[in-house]
Amino acid sequence: MKNFVILLGFFACQLAADNGGDLERLIKLTDKTEFLQYKENVDWIQKSPTVTYVEKDQRDIFGNRTLVTVTGYDCDWDGKIDEPPKCAILYRQLQAYFASH
Repeated sequence: MKNFVILLGFFACQLAADNGGDLERLIKLTDKTEFLQYKENVDWIQKSPTVTYVEKDQRDIFGNRTLVTVTGYDCDWDGKIDEPPKCAILYRQLQAYFASH
């Protein structure tokens, strides 16, 4: 049980550190005046870059030219698709940062 708690604490610290890095990167990449024009996080998410990756390579089953791709928004600009809750959190954090700076 003690090892489990230590491991859980390590993962929580790692998650917090990753989120902090995302925010720092976004602050450097985001123009304050452009960001403040967004009225809702949905507008900001739709202006975020999109990422597409191959989920399944099914060419051996269905023949050539059959790939399953997934496309989504990359709100933290790290090259990976982000879930909407993470994008909403990042939007609120940027909003708070730009309101105070």
